[in-house]
Amino acid sequence: MIKQSANSMIAPVLLIVMSIVTAFNLPLFSLKQGVDVAGIVVLGGLLVKQGVVARKAGRKLPLI
Repeated sequence: MIKQSANSMIAPVLLIVMSIVTAFNLPLFSLKQGVDVAGIVVLGGLLVKQGVVARKAGRKLPLI
């Protein structure tokens, strides 16, 4: 059950990352874009992980 909710959260995060990559797909900003996307992926992963941990502990998060 917990794994399913985590997987359903990963899809929208990936969608957001992909849209950002396509929106800023300029060769000039490739390095900065790579760093930004990496940061977004890490933040998204942390948010999902935090939500799963909170759910395991029995707390309810309004955003997830």
